[in-house]
Amino acid sequence: MIYARAISKIREFYSEIDPTRASFFHESSVDQVGLTSLGLFALRWQQFLSAAALVAIVNAVVGGVFIAVAVSYLLEPPPLATVGVGAIAALLFSAAFLRHQWTTWMHVAKVLPLATKVHRKGPE
Repeated sequence: MIYARAISKIREFYSEIDPTRASFFHESSVDQVGLTSLGLFALRWQQFLSAAALVAIVNAVVGGVFIAVAVSYLLEPPPLATVGVGAIAALLFSAAFLRHQWTTWMHVAKVLPLATKVHRKGPE
């Protein structure tokens, strides 16, 4: 998000340097919601396509396995019940991690300054 906003500033600057060549630098504004004009964050499922989501899912699976092993050791239920408890724990962990990721992204989108027009000084 930070780099996309910086790139939009660079595009604006280059298009102002030579307005006759501005068509080479397509206008792409970055809005408060995130990068919707660039096609990102248009659908909520896109959060699963990041490296952070991969780490969150792996951590959720590890957490689910830990819960299943702990339940199996402490309560000694049937194996199918242990697997079920671990799967439910993994789903709850992944929902919590992905919710946190989404909330963080939206917070960053609100806090980052918007791309502003770059004003070049003319010859003095």
